[in-house]
Amino acid sequence: MTLEYDTVSKRKHLWTYPNNGLGIATTDHQEGKQRLTVKCPVVDEDYGCVGEPGWTGNDHWSNADQIIAPGDINADGKPDLLVRQGKLLWAYFGDFTKRLSTPVLVGGTDWDQFTVLAPGDLNDDGLADLWLRHKSSGDILRTYGKKGSNGLLDPTTWGSSTDRSKIGTGVTAAAFPEVGSVGDFTGDGVADLWARKADNTMVGWPGRTTGSTLFGSSFAIDGAVGGARIPAGTTLTGGQSYTSRSAKLTMKDDGDLEITSNAGKRLWSTKTAGNVGAKAVMQTQGNLVVYKADGTTVLWDSRTSGAEGYAVLQDRGNLVIHNAKGQSQWSSGTVIRHDYNGDGRSDLADWYDHADKSDSIHNFLTNSDGTFKNPFAGWNVPADSWNAELMKRTTGDFNGDGIGDVAAVYGYQDGRVSLWTWLGNTQGRYAAPFESWKVPAGNWSFKRMRLNSGDFNGDGRDDVAVWYDYADGRDALWTFTANVRGGFNTPFTSWASPAGSWTAARDKQVTGDFNGDGRDDLAVFHGYSDGSNKIFTFITAPPVGSITQSAPGPAAPGAVGTAQRSMPATLTGTGGTT
Repeated sequence: MTLEYDTVSKRKHLWTYPNNGLGIATTDHQEGKQRLTVKCPVVDEDYGCVGEPGWTGNDHWSNADQIIAPGDINADGKPDLLVRQGKLLWAYFGDFTKRLSTPVLVGGTDWDQFTVLAPGDLNDDGLADLWLRHKSSGDILRTYGKKGSNGLLDPTTWGSSTDRSKIGTGVTAAAFPEVGSVGDFTGDGVADLWARKADNTMVGWPGRTTGSTLFGSSFAIDGAVGGARIPAGTTLTGGQSYTSRSAKLTMKDDGDLEITSNAGKRLWSTKTAGNVGAKAVMQTQGNLVVYKADGTTVLWDSRTSGAEGYAVLQDRGNLVIHNAKGQSQWSSGTVIRHDYNGDGRSDLADWYDHADKSDSIHNFLTNSDGTFKNPFAGWNVPADSWNAELMKRTTGDFNGDGIGDVAAVYGYQDGRVSLWTWLGNTQGRYAAPFESWKVPAGNWSFKRMRLNSGDFNGDGRDDVAVWYDYADGRDALWTFTANVRGGFNTPFTSWASPAGSWTAARDKQVTGDFNGDGRDDLAVFHGYSDGSNKIFTFITAPPVGSITQSAPGPAAPGAVGTAQRSMPATLTGTGGTT
């Protein structure tokens, strides 16, 4: 359910979007998007819509500040609705039609101070309860529901200020613009709290039943990865720096702004040395600028814009500039790929399918001169645990901690398909794999999937893109965005091509940030039957990392049958990947 402003009527409308059965709200499933109404929305004497003096109708969401879905609060088996309109809170009891009932005014006239949350029945009395987040103080208050004369919830009792108890603090609207609760999502039977921070990172607090506050320590749910945040208005002068787990950003005394790895190697710089007294400024309009000592002459800038934009030196080594919505605008392109121990150097890994049917992942760590150390097993399993022939593997930093991980699609012999992750650590070893996505037989064909990895949505975690070659000749790109655990979310189609327009067997595919915006893209080298070749670029777009096909690159001589898979590399040191 959404509250959407209509530019024509200059009012807000309520809409419902049907669930397609996969946990996704859609506009085209079953009856499609539906607008909700209420009896007597405005005063209309011709239709008998009149009331006491001052009554303006039953549509209180036309200028509402918040809507809340508390579930079924009157025990009639139908979902109900709360609407916060200025200082007032209204309860609408649901129906199986698109028209809601006449609302009930909840007690109290201070609702404008709060964000209303519906965690469910907190004290097991069969009645719905509320949490109230005080916007300015950040306090979380609890108000229990009470029975009315009919034995059911009387929503007017929620408004009594004397019955509110403080159960948490520190969740101001400035720091956490959005807060909510869906009850218990940690599985311990106690309602939990979630919030979205100003940088679009999503966090949660587990509920507790004892203590001075009834919430535990916060944990990450989704959003940008860790690193050193450089907020709007920050100035770096000579010698000042920011450090993340994989890299260091320093404004050097000679005027050069540079990024170095944990190995002490320079990964990127603005090439502005020779300007003693220069400074770097993360401007409030979202542009990172290096100025001469006079404070006005621009030596280098990122050419980005957006009020309250900020930069993050990610734990994986990338310097990324975001707009206020958290969407990446520019990147230094300094991610250390395939670093399996966090020392700032790329390494090699293999999957070894032993003759006795046991399996291992070996790591070949590098020395400072670029040579390799003797390999060692970072993970082992006994015989018949995995079948290497039923796997398609890819690597990337799927949890954004700066250490390389492994992901694999597994195609079971009965037709099931699943996606697994092996998380790496600083010792060059891997945790036990976990499964984050699976489908039963008859949904996906393992043999028709081609995997690539890259950070397609710019959140600092590598995702997985699957090119799917359908049996009927169609082709599609599916994106599996990574979550904070390093697992993967439900995929979505980011590009599709009709039957007969693409022959995937003639492709060589590779990923990289080809336009330097902080999101990885896909390049496809396609060989035609007449011997000609073209390179196609599929550019990713915010906010979710959807992929769109750009114009093809120039044709080049040579047969695709003899071409090798291209590997991206930063050649110029300016952040562009070629």
